[in-house]
Amino acid sequence: MVKQGVGVSVLPALILEQFPGAYEYRLLDPPVNRTLGIGVRDRKSCGPLARFIIKFISEKI
Repeated sequence: MVKQGVGVSVLPALILEQFPGAYEYRLLDPPVNRTLGIGVRDRKSCGPLARFIIKFISEKI
């Protein structure tokens, strides 16, 4: 519906980069933030992918 000009959507900028086209976008006022959380029993018992993701996210914040 948004593509046809009859809808509205609230999306992160990274999602918009994946959809080619000429979209009109506006920043939200006030700006909106998200809090991410990861729950694990023990980092040592996590698989390698989970450990990689935890490390990657921790370094980017």
